[in-house]
Amino acid sequence: MKCLHICNDFLGSKVHSQLYQELDDMCVEQHIFHPLREHNKENPVEFNFKVNSSTVYYSNVLKKYHRIFFRNKISFLYRCLNDCINLKTIQVVHATTLFSDGAIAFKLYKKFKIPYVVTIRSTDLEAFAKYRPDLLFLGLRILQNASNIVFITQALKTKFFKHYFFQFFRKELVLKSKVISNGADQYWIDNKTLKREVRPTKIIYVGTFLKRKNVLTLISAVLKLKSKISDLELTIVGNNGEEREQILKLAENNPETIIFIGNVNNKDDLQELYQSNHIFAMPSYAETFGLVYIEALTQGLPILYSKNDGIDGTFLVKVGEAVNPKSEEDITNGLEMIIKNYSTYTLEKLDFSEFSWVAIAKKYHQIYHQIVSAKSNN
Repeated sequence: MKCLHICNDFLGSKVHSQLYQELDDMCVEQHIFHPLREHNKENPVEFNFKVNSSTVYYSNVLKKYHRIFFRNKISFLYRCLNDCINLKTIQVVHATTLFSDGAIAFKLYKKFKIPYVVTIRSTDLEAFAKYRPDLLFLGLRILQNASNIVFITQALKTKFFKHYFFQFFRKELVLKSKVISNGADQYWIDNKTLKREVRPTKIIYVGTFLKRKNVLTLISAVLKLKSKISDLELTIVGNNGEEREQILKLAENNPETIIFIGNVNNKDDLQELYQSNHIFAMPSYAETFGLVYIEALTQGLPILYSKNDGIDGTFLVKVGEAVNPKSEEDITNGLEMIIKNYSTYTLEKLDFSEFSWVAIAKKYHQIYHQIVSAKSNN
């Protein structure tokens, strides 16, 4: 099987490389095409495949104006792709986003009749579908011609089909839609820990300091709850993002409550931090999945997360509290609810094996195989 991955964020996220590694172990011949930008043009990486014919291809560097002229960008990338790969040999294409990658897959489908799978992420909904209404009909055509549509979470699928435009095509598109989550690093699955019987007063956040992560509101909620729970603490792990200086200042002004750690890259050290805390909190916006939620759950921490976003709806058992991320009061109440009902969260019932990259790669492999077989039989 020869699969082409059109991957807009291959260098920016480990999610894709972990999937490709597992597919490589399944002997899938993979050709990965990644658009280069100014900020990462000096950092292309080599991927060590077991399947010798598999390759990573990088485009020429995109120009700044490509951010505005979307169709020009797609034509530019299509030419780059056509120059480096014999597209007539490809059997199936996987586009990792609806718009940026899916538009190229759709172009290949029209030219070579190569079937494709398209994955929808939060960026597609929160950026393109919101701020580029001129691309909505293109998005629809991409979806209508895709063999399968994959959503990373149930929350994202639900939100997508409530969109003012795409809701009218739900009946048609939902039939070929699936939910396949991202996987977690095997380290966390292999080293899971049961929830402890403690008096929960220690909260931890792990992530970046981007505005959409909502760390400042989380800090405000914790400081507010401090008036009721005098020994409440919030440990913050991370370092990069536009709100870094504001977070550092709040930590300096409230040393008895806010503990700033910075980046932690060693998994053993991060596991120790998870285990020395009692609750994980990340009431973020526009979260495609949020692997840190899974990490925290494997370490026995109930979680505070956003309603109708990220992993909301992923679990059948109660794993924490979903809150309105725009409401400091709701976040405060959610944290207090977890503290009061700490013993009721049955995390021991969770089966984390479903988040292994092996299990997830098998699902994608099955989709690819069905598509290729269907085309061969036609």
